[in-house]
Amino acid sequence: MKKLYFIQYNGEDIILENKIISLGRYYKVFSGWVVETTTEAKELHEFLSSHNSSMDIIVFGIDKKINPIIK
Repeated sequence: MKKLYFIQYNGEDIILENKIISLGRYYKVFSGWVVETTTEAKELHEFLSSHNSSMDIIVFGIDKKINPIIK
């Protein structure tokens, strides 16, 4: 099943950006990325940080089941 994640990191890293793009559907939002992938969060973090372990990368899961009530 596909999951949504918000990914954020400091600085610029073209290798990291290419890894994010390779995951599947993606959107650049605010100062990070929203990606849709079947990968689990821990595996996703390991994949993204494998080329530069000193870079701080944050991965947040997004619950797609939430239905906001708009009034």
